[in-house]
Amino acid sequence: MSQGGAFVGCNRLVRIDLIGGIHDFVSSLHLEEWRNTMKAEINRINEDLPLINVGEVDKTRVIQEWMQSVLDRAEHYKGEHYALLKEGMTILELAVWGAKIVEAEKERDGNDDDKSTATTSSVSLEENLSEKLKIDNDGDDEWRFRQQQRGKSLANVVIQNVLPYLMCTKLDHE
Repeated sequence: MSQGGAFVGCNRLVRIDLIGGIHDFVSSLHLEEWRNTMKAEINRINEDLPLINVGEVDKTRVIQEWMQSVLDRAEHYKGEHYALLKEGMTILELAVWGAKIVEAEKERDGNDDDKSTATTSSVSLEENLSEKLKIDNDGDDEWRFRQQQRGKSLANVVIQNVLPYLMCTKLDHE
């Protein structure tokens, strides 16, 4: 950031164009509302600068405050993004695990006739998975079976390959 009033008395400074990673970061935000808010915050300085009376206000201070505001908002959205991402990865892992349990139980029970029966029956796949994922008092064998299927589900491989596409572009401001 600029220090020491570098823009004091700069009457002709009326526009700032940001370059670099900030635009990539903004475009990588997954919620349109966040992208729009960030774009508006970035563009706000170009609305304010022409209106600043140089004799009354130090443009350096105004620019520094604006830069900090942009960075603070970016960090906030980055945190929110990772919270949503964590929730999504948990759901993905449970879905992969649940599907593997349903498949393994069919094989274990000898009901491997038609794999589409689970989806075409009157019970929805979501209800079927919900029922299978319940941790109940069916005994230690059932719990061990579920844990084995969780390990065999390869959810970690799926998540490892999906996660990079969902991450925010890194925002370097140091």
